[in-house]
Amino acid sequence: MTEDRRKIKAMDDQEFSIRSDMAESLRTLIKAAVALEIPKEKLFSYAEQLKSLAEEIKLTYVDKRIPRYYKEPGEDMRLDSIFPSSPISGAHNAYAPPIKMWIQDGAVYAEGVFDYQHEGPPGCVHGGVIALVFDTTLGAASMLAGIPVMTGTLTVRYVKPTPIKERLEMEARYLKTEGKKVFVQGTISFNNEVTAKAEGIWVAISPERIAQYQKLEG
Repeated sequence: MTEDRRKIKAMDDQEFSIRSDMAESLRTLIKAAVALEIPKEKLFSYAEQLKSLAEEIKLTYVDKRIPRYYKEPGEDMRLDSIFPSSPISGAHNAYAPPIKMWIQDGAVYAEGVFDYQHEGPPGCVHGGVIALVFDTTLGAASMLAGIPVMTGTLTVRYVKPTPIKERLEMEARYLKTEGKKVFVQGTISFNNEVTAKAEGIWVAISPERIAQYQKLEG
């Protein structure tokens, strides 16, 4: 990675915090739009205010992506700071709960609470969201292999319903590396009972391919 690349990936702590606060406010708005019982006249008022703000942002700011990373992996173990745009763990993504992830004793651990915007069957986390969780936690575990990788295959087994609005615990482990393949597995649990489990194979990617993706990032 070049020196210039490191510079454009930097985001200071103040901006990181401001964007995190913005996303937290937006989470409340998403939940309100999806599920909260609000009088129709209030909904209309909120919708008009939000529409005005959205138009201002759309017309004022160029549609160009900010740097994707806040810090390089290895600078600390705050995995949410490595991928702040993640739809599951990203502090800056309003759809994300977000789950909190950390590395401990050679494994990735996480916890979080999912809400109405993540609901599938009544009272339960959507199966697709569960797959997203595993892609996130197992992907983080694959980093322990020490090589750049991307998801190859992900197999999820839904053991029992995973509830929304309850604290869930996740664990993911790096198992082994065989050639270009990195093997990982993980679980989601509620009250110490596994509700879903997954295994996956992440595949090593070349520095040239990484450079191509970085160019697409803009």
